[in-house]
Amino acid sequence: MAGAASATEAAKEFDPSYRYAINLASLPEPVDASTLPRLEVFDKYLVYTTRIRKDGLDWHRLRIGFFPTKEAAARVMSSLHEQFPEAWVTKVSAGERTRSKNYAIFPRTAAPA
Repeated sequence: MAGAASATEAAKEFDPSYRYAINLASLPEPVDASTLPRLEVFDKYLVYTTRIRKDGLDWHRLRIGFFPTKEAAARVMSSLHEQFPEAWVTKVSAGERTRSKNYAIFPRTAAPA
C-alpha cells in the first residue's frame, strides 16, 4: 500500500487545484543540494528550485510543494521551522508547477503517472 500512497502524493504535485508551495529559502547563489538536510518530508513532496530577478539581482528559491490550501502548507511549514526559520507559504502558477519537475532537487520515491 505504501507504493499506492506515494503514487497518489506524487500525482498531487501536478494537480491544478494544489496551488501552494513553501518557499524554504531565497538565496543569491544557486542552491547546493549537498548542503541541505535530508528530511523525511522531502520524500513526501517535490523539492525544487526557481529563479527570479528582483531589483537587478537573480534570486534562487528552494521550494517544496504542492498543497491544496494555504493552511495545509502552513501545517507542513511548521514542522520545517527549525531548519528553515524564514520559510513562507506562496501561491504558485500552473507554469511553475509544470516546470518544477525539471528543477527537482531530490529524486522522488514515486513519479507521477
